[in-house]
Amino acid sequence: MIPRRHAAGPACDGFGGTEPTVTDADVVLGYINPESYFGARMALSRAKAEPAIRDKIARPLGTVKPPHIYKNSRVAVRGAA
Repeated sequence: MIPRRHAAGPACDGFGGTEPTVTDADVVLGYINPESYFGARMALSRAKAEPAIRDKIARPLGTVKPPHIYKNSRVAVRGAA
């Protein structure tokens, strides 16, 4: 197990990550259904993803939902294909 002070990963998975990730953006944008992620064997939290996106990306840019999270999400998916 990763010590909490070294937690990495999306905020939405509940394992202590606080930095926004593509997974968080996909949850916020509705590309990932948090209730059926990984065959419903892993719960994701939109309530944890939203503040990460809002506080670390949107507010510093002076917007509510930064348009570039759409682009980053699409680029990440294309790169994985």
